[in-house]
Amino acid sequence: MDASASTVIDRPIEQVFAFVTDIARMPAWVSGVTGARMVSGVMEQGARFLLAYQPGRRETELEVAVEAYEPPSRFAFSTERGPFAFSGRLELVPEGTRTRVSSIIEADPDSVSTKMANLLLGGYIRRSMVRRLDRELSALRDAIAADPNVRN
Repeated sequence: MDASASTVIDRPIEQVFAFVTDIARMPAWVSGVTGARMVSGVMEQGARFLLAYQPGRRETELEVAVEAYEPPSRFAFSTERGPFAFSGRLELVPEGTRTRVSSIIEADPDSVSTKMANLLLGGYIRRSMVRRLDRELSALRDAIAADPNVRN
């Protein structure tokens, strides 16, 4: 199941790309992420990072691989280890001195029960995913605006 959302951030594309690819900043804007750290030394295609993720009461760890690192326009990733599989990407496009950020998530059912849930509740699940992406992009916009290290 795919979902996407986009927003415009009042910062140049290079600043937005640097912010979203700084893994340590993910807890400030990605829902459920309580901690994040690089496993690889350098952010590049093939790099790995760990996310502490708490969607409910129990925290779990996700290992994520960087599938594409194309400054300043594309950052794609997918889970390598964790309780559920997903892939996502952020696409950035300059709009004058501002940046349009699109967030796309692809999550495939990984069991018979999640396949059934998709069949029965697919529309609701997709709308819920879009709302979540909208909230995350709003949080990203706010986090960038509030960060003194990201100049206007």
